[in-house]
Amino acid sequence: MLGIDLYDFFHIVNDPTILKPTTTINKPYSFDLYQGCYYECKHNIKLGSFTLPYKEVWNLSTSINDTHCTILLDDVVISIFKLVDLTGHKKQYLLDKETDTQWYNLRHAKNEYESYINAHKSTLYDEQVKYSIEQLVPGYPTYTRLIAKFERAEQLCYLDDVTKKEYELALKEIDSFISPIMQNIVIRNSDVPN
Repeated sequence: MLGIDLYDFFHIVNDPTILKPTTTINKPYSFDLYQGCYYECKHNIKLGSFTLPYKEVWNLSTSINDTHCTILLDDVVISIFKLVDLTGHKKQYLLDKETDTQWYNLRHAKNEYESYINAHKSTLYDEQVKYSIEQLVPGYPTYTRLIAKFERAEQLCYLDDVTKKEYELALKEIDSFISPIMQNIVIRNSDVPN
């Protein structure tokens, strides 16, 4: 299989593959291309790197023959890579499969947790949202307590010895705290006559 390194994950390059840049900064992006079987990209075999000019969406495709892989952007050749024999790699992967799957499950749980935290970060610091939360129970420090809980929850992202189960439980806990508050804001704002 062919894939690119996206945040340590082996992201399989299908035909076609659609990617979006992580920022709106108009700059070229470089990607490392790998061949292998592991979810954890660093255990696969690096074939090389290719650079894409900034676009809002990249439409990549591949052309593969017995010995080479060609990467195309909007049907224009970007790079050509020599493929490797994966016989030994596949044997090693079969020995490491359980460990690689555990790594994937842990990283997936961590990514879900981090995505949840990041998605709510900008929302909670918005002045209108802050005002709306403070108005839910006037005189009670709902917003201050919510931010304190959120900041404590965010610290989990920086620890190295957290298990998959702990990420899943932490996500449920923070969601059970934040979701009712946000739902109350939506309900209150939808009840306001125009």
